[in-house]
Amino acid sequence: MTNDDRLDALAMACQYWVDAMAQDVEQRMGVRKEELMAAELNRLREQASMGFAVITGHQSEKTTNLRW
Repeated sequence: MTNDDRLDALAMACQYWVDAMAQDVEQRMGVRKEELMAAELNRLREQASMGFAVITGHQSEKTTNLRW
């Protein structure tokens, strides 16, 4: 029984690595690029919502001071 459990665990680990190695690199790079683009757009959207404070460096109650 113990040997069967070990064999099952080994089979699951092997299947994980087979699936991981079988991924299409170009497709994964495209997905990662989209994730990075979405994160950057969100960052820019947050900065744009700060408006005047980003340009002048003045801080109001609703904004934080950014340093470039």
